[in-house]
Amino acid sequence: MAEDRDNERRMQAALACERAGRAAEAEALYGEVLETAPAHAGALHRLGILAMRGGRLAESAELFRKAVTSDPEAWTSHAHLGLALRRLRRPAEAVAAYDAALALRPGDPELLNGRGVALLDLGKAEAALAAFEAATAARPDFAPAHANRGLALLALRRPQEALEPLGEALALDPAQAGAHYSLGNALMELGRFVDALRAYDAAVAQAPRHALAHYGRGRALAELQFIGAGSPPEAALEAFDRAIALDPGAAHARFARGLARLRLGRWREGWEDYEHRWRTASFVQVSSSMATADLRRRLDLDVQPADLAGQRVLLVAEQGVGDVIMFASMIPDLQAIAGSVALLCETRLHPLFAASFPGLELVAPGAPLPPHDRVLALGSLGRLFRNEPDSFPRAPYLAASEPARARWAARLGAEAGLLRIGLSWRGGAASTGRAARSLDLAQLRPLLDLPGCDFVSLQHGDVAGELAAENAGRARPIWAPPPDEVADFDDFAGVVQAMDLIVSVQNSLVHLSGALGAPALVMIPRKPEWRYGAAGETMPWYGSIRLLRQGRDGEWGPVISQVVEAVRQRLG
Repeated sequence: MAEDRDNERRMQAALACERAGRAAEAEALYGEVLETAPAHAGALHRLGILAMRGGRLAESAELFRKAVTSDPEAWTSHAHLGLALRRLRRPAEAVAAYDAALALRPGDPELLNGRGVALLDLGKAEAALAAFEAATAARPDFAPAHANRGLALLALRRPQEALEPLGEALALDPAQAGAHYSLGNALMELGRFVDALRAYDAAVAQAPRHALAHYGRGRALAELQFIGAGSPPEAALEAFDRAIALDPGAAHARFARGLARLRLGRWREGWEDYEHRWRTASFVQVSSSMATADLRRRLDLDVQPADLAGQRVLLVAEQGVGDVIMFASMIPDLQAIAGSVALLCETRLHPLFAASFPGLELVAPGAPLPPHDRVLALGSLGRLFRNEPDSFPRAPYLAASEPARARWAARLGAEAGLLRIGLSWRGGAASTGRAARSLDLAQLRPLLDLPGCDFVSLQHGDVAGELAAENAGRARPIWAPPPDEVADFDDFAGVVQAMDLIVSVQNSLVHLSGALGAPALVMIPRKPEWRYGAAGETMPWYGSIRLLRQGRDGEWGPVISQVVEAVRQRLG
């Protein structure tokens, strides 16, 4: 038919225009084909490709859908539909499109790789890994599939295993910036920060505008600052700056830069970046605490102190209990300007906070919220009230209730001539560096063997077995209050206030001790949390805390020796 011949000529002419880079003319010719043959699968497919190249993803997906409706056997249209849906962040639909393509072309490595990426986007890392393994089995020299296999292993928290496929990918194609970046991420998780920095540098060399690679460089440089590798603080900040310049909406980079700035005591700049934690998925998943999805939507992230004058403010606790105690130091600042303040937090903190902050309304999780005009995350108070070093009062702001203090003073009794020391030797969770910041009770024997001391375990969790083993044969065993009697923080504070000294690793007991004004010696790892600062023996938040820092990663012996010497001086 003449019409078919005309359409064939138009298709050939349109393809020639595409090859010549004249996309608009090609689109016009494909449009002419569709005027006479609205279901022409070839024209629909080519228009879909042009729309995708032009960044019109929704339009391209619709065109590919029409193409496969017109010709269900067109596997390339199914594949391109999967790609468009992936880019539209519709991974479940993308997987279905790739499945349709694979039904027509079983075992195709490109299709298996695309399906694997969609599965990764869907959070199905195991299924994605199987797809990438099938792709590399079908085509061993397929570098992107090897790189994606490494990505899947990283998603499964198997960084050591990820090194092999990422190395294979880079051996096949050293120009893969994404593979260099993923290798850097694997090495970061393994604590190989120098090697990670090299991998990120390689990614930047291949793709100077790779924002995530610059972000990775910032993370690696921030770690190297603390292991004696000579990385100056400014180097990490410059890397984060570059990542943000390339991707101004990168909340993860702003949050990371905020933590680096706060660790260095650059408070005003640090707090501004710190607000981006609420736009960072990893923070929200792990640390949002009392901030439900509804409350997160209502958080005031840009409020100024003047905006709070006379307002009814609802504060929402976030992160761990130590953070809640630390940030609570700013509640009196807020009470001085707001009309009323309510705090949504764990009920075990309520009695202690009620005794310490007159006028503060305390709200239990799940309870009806009081009337309020503003919703603030507790950590956001830093941006309002702690922007300069001299804005930190460093004075006690918590106190156990009088009944709790009296109860524990009577329970513990007087130990004439003995220095009563509260102990804690573990801190954090697996996700917050428990291994680096904790030690075994047995490592404290140089302290425990000192005469003239009475030791009390303030360690959270089940440590009965550890205490029994250490107490065997001791004339004065370490005593531990029954856990159910100190689950309430008012009682726990009563015990802390009955101590002459606290010796602890980096955990919530440090914050409680500092907030109560209780003297404490704190053993912290080479790379501490930002709250403890980058250097020095003091914390800006508390006046009673002395920090004893590791000189080298994992070496607690010299730190414990400093603790022993400090206790000897107190005994003397």
